[in-house]
Amino acid sequence: MNRAGHFLCLAMAGVLGAGCSDQARMAGGTGSETTNTIGIAVLDQAGRPAAGARVLVRDPDESGSGTRSSAVTDAEGKTILVSVRPGDWIEVVSGDSAAAMTVDRGQASAEVVLRLSGLSGLDVSGLVPSEQVSLPGLGRTAVVDAEGKARFDRLPSGAAVIRIRGIASPVPLPAGGIGRARVQGKVAMSEWPSDGSLDSLAVRRVLDASGLQDVPVDGAAPVVEGRRRQLVLDSQNLTFLPEAIGTLDFLELLSLSNNRIERLPGSIAGLAKLEELRLVGNPLDGVPEVVRSLDSLWSLKLDSTGIDTLPEWIGDLSRLRILRVGQNRLRALPSSLTRLSRLRVLTVHSNPLVALPQGFHRLDSLQEFWGAHHAMVALPDSFAHLPSLRVLQLDYGALERLPEDMGRMGSLRDLRVSSNPIRSLPISVTSLSLDNLDVWNTPLCDLDPSLEPWLDSLATNDWRAQRKASCP
Repeated sequence: MNRAGHFLCLAMAGVLGAGCSDQARMAGGTGSETTNTIGIAVLDQAGRPAAGARVLVRDPDESGSGTRSSAVTDAEGKTILVSVRPGDWIEVVSGDSAAAMTVDRGQASAEVVLRLSGLSGLDVSGLVPSEQVSLPGLGRTAVVDAEGKARFDRLPSGAAVIRIRGIASPVPLPAGGIGRARVQGKVAMSEWPSDGSLDSLAVRRVLDASGLQDVPVDGAAPVVEGRRRQLVLDSQNLTFLPEAIGTLDFLELLSLSNNRIERLPGSIAGLAKLEELRLVGNPLDGVPEVVRSLDSLWSLKLDSTGIDTLPEWIGDLSRLRILRVGQNRLRALPSSLTRLSRLRVLTVHSNPLVALPQGFHRLDSLQEFWGAHHAMVALPDSFAHLPSLRVLQLDYGALERLPEDMGRMGSLRDLRVSSNPIRSLPISVTSLSLDNLDVWNTPLCDLDPSLEPWLDSLATNDWRAQRKASCP
């Protein structure tokens, strides 16, 4: 599907309550069958049956204000249209709200649901003065003014097609707002309304399909720079995500923390712009395979999910900068992790880790390593070759020593190794420019005397009293 077709699909999906695969059928397929009968169920903006709504049928190329046929919905908000042809436009109007759709080419009959929303407008620029521009199927025409602009009012939300000088280009129409389009060459480039109203249709549909009818769109998906770039559904007692989540391809952040989700739908792969995925506190049966396809992902949070392994493909997430897998059951990390050259923060605390993978020092961009409550006896000597590491937390573990060339970690500012059976520190640590050193409950029985003044100036606890109590 091309980009213009995708805009059409997304805008219509929110109105019809159908996914993009369904919408491709509703907006016109390639089949030769004729759609004869369509059952229409109309809901008002609150989701209740809309009785007495006018249902209009227009030819796809009609530019006038007339209709080929019309009907009125009954007390249950329903009506049946007969002799409907492929490509026909159906518009529903009720007071100051409306909805629209095009008719499928591939079904002998159909039943669809249309949800009414506030009337919208469309400003078009880049036109030739005095020409006529139309929205075929919606029965709207306008004359271009001296500045090359045209304005359409009282439009149904969803999608339309602008026709001018032989150009036919789809444009989205917001729900109760003003959409904008600029004609450039043979395409009308759409500008999304600043209130994110088009996104609202798609988000509302996902919320409803998730059983969250009472959750307001504004609360779950705030508008950021004109788009609903974030969807936060934390602590909603969710057990699943609907396939419709894949239609929200404008999302940059998806937060599902503290629910009861065990797996993700395959449609997540459609979130091409997703940068942050939060699955903290969900009982996952493993790291979802579909995450592998999220090429834009730079933050992945999987704390407290119960996972016991990380897949080898984790190293394929080349843009990953933050990886959080704390409070799980990981005993090892995959060797592919060392391919994450952009990784800046790695959180693995409260896992029974016994060792780090070979080549860990290849994480050239790593700045923070949070690994308290571990089972490691030693770090690989190459660990000290991490050039960017600023924070190293290894409290509450089984460490017996630190790498001898620890002093080459020129970026290190915060070193925490409390509650480890470390008996000494390497001489090279005096080369570190530390701001914080935590050696509480660390015996240091075999400490080189030359390190004592250095410890006195940095340690956050009375290490001398501690050593006296711990060492024979």
